[in-house]
This record gives sequence, C-alpha cells and structure tokens, in this order.
Amino acid sequence: MWTGDPITADEALRIGVVGRVLPADTLLEETMAFAGRLARGPRAALAEIKRSVQAAAGMSLEQSLDRELHSQERCWKTRDAQAGIAAFLEKRPPRFEGR
Repeated sequence: MWTGDPITADEALRIGVVGRVLPADTLLEETMAFAGRLARGPRAALAEIKRSVQAAAGMSLEQSLDRELHSQERCWKTRDAQAGIAAFLEKRPPRFEGR
C-alpha cells in the first residue's frame, strides 16, 4: 500500500491480502454460493462478529475479550443457537430464522 506497486493475485494470496483466488469463469458462481451460505447462517451471530471486528481496532486485548464474552452470551440466548444445537444433535443442517 505504501508504494502503490500492483501485486498479482497469487502474491495477494501468499501475503494474506485475500483469502482465496478464483478463476474468472467461476467467480460469480462461487461468490453467489458463498453469499447464499452467509444468508442461511445465524444472523445474530454474524452481526455480532461484524460489530466485534469493527470495534476491535480501538480496543485493548482485555477489552476485546470482554466484548467477545458479552457477544457470546447474547448469541447463546437466541433461538438460532438452539436451532443449531438441535440440528447438530439430530445430524441435519440447521435452519436459522434470524432470531
């Protein structure tokens, strides 16, 4: 970023700038599959993760861990948490409702 030098996709993957590199002909299909996976996920937990990541930049490790504890407490109280546990015990995919 400091030099403005372009890097290849392979280099971006190697240094951790991106988590995955896909061929152009599969990009849309893979992106839509990933978006669908997120959409079927536990919305409350995903929202807590997003808020925690955004807040972490201005927090100490102790503050981040405290926030994580409170986030987990909130998530465990949701109906989605119970749905996830039931699905695991019944060996079936979960059906989250966003509650």
